[in-house]
Amino acid sequence: MTLRRSGVDYTTHVWNPVTGCLHACRDQWCYAARDVKRYAPGPRTPTPGVSRVHLLDEPIRDEKSHRVPWPFGFEPTVHRYRLGDPLDQPAPARVFVSDYGDLFGSWVPSADIQAVLDIIARRPDLRFLLLTKNPLRYGQFRIPDNAWAGTTYTGPGDEGRIIALSGLRHAWLSWEPALGPLDPDLLLHADWLVIGGLSGSRARSPEAVWVEDVVGFCEDEGLPVFMKHNIGTGWPGEPLRQYPEGLVVC
Repeated sequence: MTLRRSGVDYTTHVWNPVTGCLHACRDQWCYAARDVKRYAPGPRTPTPGVSRVHLLDEPIRDEKSHRVPWPFGFEPTVHRYRLGDPLDQPAPARVFVSDYGDLFGSWVPSADIQAVLDIIARRPDLRFLLLTKNPLRYGQFRIPDNAWAGTTYTGPGDEGRIIALSGLRHAWLSWEPALGPLDPDLLLHADWLVIGGLSGSRARSPEAVWVEDVVGFCEDEGLPVFMKHNIGTGWPGEPLRQYPEGLVVC
C-alpha cells in the first residue's frame, strides 16, 4: 500500500503508524485533535495524566469492512499493520511521519518506535520528517540518515526542546503556531526552520517583527526557511519556500 498524499505544505506524503497523543495542546490548537473530533464516530478524549496506548496488530473495520482510521478517537494508538506502507511508495517522496500523533511521545513503546525507524532505514531513497514535543527521546535511538528529527516551538518556555536537538545530524524546528518570539541564537541547533501561524477558528498570524528578526538571522547563517500558507500578515509578500539540500525531492 502506498502512502497518502499530504496536505502539509512542506511534505508530499504522510504516514501514520501512530495517532493520537496526551499533550495538553490537543485541547488548545491541535488541528489533528480537531479533525478527529469532527470526523471520528464517537471519539474518546484522552484522560489527562493517564498514559495509555492502544496497540493494533490488525485494523479495526466498520460494518462495511472499511478501516476505521481513529477507532479510539484521539487516544494514543499504534497501528502496527501500517508499518510496511512506505515499502511500496515510489520515490521520490518527502514523508511526514505521524501528522496525527507523536511517534516519540512518552506513551509509545520503544519497540514500536524502533520498528518505525527500521522501516525508514529500509527506504534510503525517501526522506522522512519526524516531529515531536518530546525531543529528548531522540537520544534513545539511532535516527536513520534519511530522517530529519524535528521539534515544535510555540513561544518562550519551549526553549529546552530546541536545545535537545543539539548533536542530531539532521535537525529541524517547527515554529508553529508561532505564538511568541523566538531567540534566533537557538537556531544554531537546527538545520531548517518551518514557520506557521495559528489555524482554525482562532486563527492568527505571528508578529511580523518576530519573523523579520528570525529570517534576518537565518539569511546571515545560511539557514533555509519555509513559511506555511498560514503565515498571514507575519510576512510581507510571497512566503519563503526553502529546503535544505538533503530534503529537495523532484
